[in-house]
Amino acid sequence: MSILENFINFVSLIHDYIDQEINDEGKVQKELYEVRLKYEMEEISENDYEEIKDHLMLRLQEIKERKQNYDEE
Repeated sequence: MSILENFINFVSLIHDYIDQEINDEGKVQKELYEVRLKYEMEEISENDYEEIKDHLMLRLQEIKERKQNYDEE
């Protein structure tokens, strides 16, 4: 394999890893669960909880939309 082929394979691996991380619904759901626990244990305020929850819910929606768009292609 040439150096260029090795580099292309390396970039492809990085792309696949990032794609998995960005599109992992389970990871976002786990974060939602953890932030809920922190709120219930009074480690974060209600305002912080709502802000973080809204952000995570938006991420979940974006993931679902990306998956739906991918399935339609």
